[in-house]
Amino acid sequence: MTQSEKRIYLINKLLDEQPHYRDVPVPKSETEQKRLLRTLMNIRRPNPIGEDFLKVQDEYLQAEIMEKGITDLSDLIPISDDSRIKVIFNVFKDTDYEIYRELLG
Repeated sequence: MTQSEKRIYLINKLLDEQPHYRDVPVPKSETEQKRLLRTLMNIRRPNPIGEDFLKVQDEYLQAEIMEKGITDLSDLIPISDDSRIKVIFNVFKDTDYEIYRELLG
């Protein structure tokens, strides 16, 4: 399975699991698919799921880690000069930085 096929497989399995999400369409764009997958993973309750799902999920997430890498503490950038606020975030790519700046101001 390609990374794209794994992502779509995981999305479909998570959508099928919840009756009220079954009619949600799988987006065409990779970015929107990744956003939907992340959302579905974040809202899923910790219920049992099949070994096939876990295997594909592990392969998919391991490939994502290989692509993006793992952040070292020294790579984290503070976003405020106010010493009372200790908010830091990770910058993998310029688009991530833009998203965080938009959300956090």
